[in-house]
Amino acid sequence: MNFRTYIKTLNPIFIEEKFDLKFEIAAILKELDGTPVYFPAYNLIGNIYSTPSIFAKSVGLNNFSEWIPFFLKARYHFGKLIEAKNIPKMKKISINDLPILTHYEKDAGKYITSDALIATKDDKTNVSTHRILIVNDEEATLRIVRRHLYTIFNDAKAHGEDLPVNVCIGVPPSVQIAAATSLDPLENELEFAAALEGGELPTINGLPESEIIIKGKLLHDKVAAEGPFVDITGKYDIVRNEPILQIDEILAKEDFIYHALLPAGNDHQFLMGLPRVPVIYDEIKQSGVDVQKVYLNPNGFGWLKTIISIKKKSEADIKKVLDSTIKGHYSTKIIIVTDEGIDITNDLEVQKAITLNTKFDKTNPIILSDVKGSSLDPRAEDDLGSKILIDATKPLKFRKESFEQGKIPFDRSKFEKLKLSRKKLD
Repeated sequence: MNFRTYIKTLNPIFIEEKFDLKFEIAAILKELDGTPVYFPAYNLIGNIYSTPSIFAKSVGLNNFSEWIPFFLKARYHFGKLIEAKNIPKMKKISINDLPILTHYEKDAGKYITSDALIATKDDKTNVSTHRILIVNDEEATLRIVRRHLYTIFNDAKAHGEDLPVNVCIGVPPSVQIAAATSLDPLENELEFAAALEGGELPTINGLPESEIIIKGKLLHDKVAAEGPFVDITGKYDIVRNEPILQIDEILAKEDFIYHALLPAGNDHQFLMGLPRVPVIYDEIKQSGVDVQKVYLNPNGFGWLKTIISIKKKSEADIKKVLDSTIKGHYSTKIIIVTDEGIDITNDLEVQKAITLNTKFDKTNPIILSDVKGSSLDPRAEDDLGSKILIDATKPLKFRKESFEQGKIPFDRSKFEKLKLSRKKLD
């Protein structure tokens, strides 16, 4: 499903008025977070992955509950790339023709935030998403974290070479999700996207169909300040010296639609976090624990707080959950483990489980200090932070009556047939 086909399923709110690209459109996207919004004055759309049901729709699922098995099937059975039959006409434009937003008050400037950056070196391809700060008409700078692109770029630098890249905007949802997924360096994210598509991904000269393609190169011998920038937590990330992207050419469809992604919005949290959920689930399952559900909680910004329900068979399961969760998502800071039957998406149920089931002593909670953490955690120093696991499962040996939930015997259908009305008492 290409970008156009997908957004036509969304029925977005149309904002006919022309608002400023600096702050105003970002403010409207924030006010309407959770609802797709289209600005025809700029051919700009945002909030297109902003609820679980919308996210599920983007890969053809009827219900978000299908996400984990769907993802894992694709993860272990990559698809193939095929030549596209229909090749859209593209025109040359300049960076100033793009409705690039300035989002927050202290942001360093205009940022592209919805890209799928594609780099290939020595027959190894990486597709990843990076915030890109526009410096001028011909240069930008982008944040590169220490993952596959970082390795590829440093290999080019070691040989005194620039790294050619294609920055694609308005890509198929499968590619957008693949770009947010961390794979093995030997694996191709486009082949993973093909699996998410059902087996095949049409490409044009090795690239997915895109609304906009920025062709350029990461310069091996030039850096510039990148930041401040509001990241997923809503806090400003620090200023760093990052590689310069030299812009050589920009191609766009005749009537291109620009995808804007609001930093710290639902789109950001879901695209960044939801590909981690199946990975965590799979790691726990492979450890031998009967895992039921995994949830990256929004009050952890969809990234730093992981809630897991299990069918506990041994008290040793808790340590396995800790190790497996960190292996699948080292950025997590808070881990809460509950019994099956707890709705881990319901904060009240989770807090009740902690209150009733947790015995705080030398073994619970488990606290890890000075371990690899997230650069998005403001309390982490030199990428070292702390982690806590709270075991909110019932002990395997307990008096049943101490934990049994009280129930009122009642035929609920009788209540559902009641006609309720309010009246004043005499």
